[in-house]
Amino acid sequence: QLHNSVLDTTARAYQKLDPRIDEMRTAAKRIGGLSGSALPRKPKLVILSQGQDAAVVDYAQFFAIGYRDGKRDPHFTVSGAASWSPKPVNLWQRKASDDEVVQQLSKADIIWPTHLDPWLLKILNRLVSDTSCLKALPNKALIRDTTDRNFVQFKCIEKQVSVPD
Repeated sequence: QLHNSVLDTTARAYQKLDPRIDEMRTAAKRIGGLSGSALPRKPKLVILSQGQDAAVVDYAQFFAIGYRDGKRDPHFTVSGAASWSPKPVNLWQRKASDDEVVQQLSKADIIWPTHLDPWLLKILNRLVSDTSCLKALPNKALIRDTTDRNFVQFKCIEKQVSVPD
């Protein structure tokens, strides 16, 4: 029993690991590679996890943990909201209008979609002009493509960077 417990803890041989943990690990690596160049040194991440529970935010916050000069200094900040709706269907969704969601998303430096619905895709249409990019979601991430706070646009990037052999 002890052997099985150790095996499960180290390799998840018996219990499935929440795939969103791996997704947020990938996000943290991608953000780390872009910070200071395509993203600010400490970017703001907004996760889009429509209708899902809020655990994905906790996972992202875990991977953001960092230290500088012996003090906590996260590598990036994570928005506490990941799901919105004009008529929330669960306790994790925040009640918000289209304009309120656009306003929230406009504060992000990087948007990481995991689960989308038609309503949120319609809202993203206001922030992403590339229709092929919109069709690729949630398999791509979005980074801010403008510096003008009055006109915010995002563009698609690959979630993972392929490393040459």
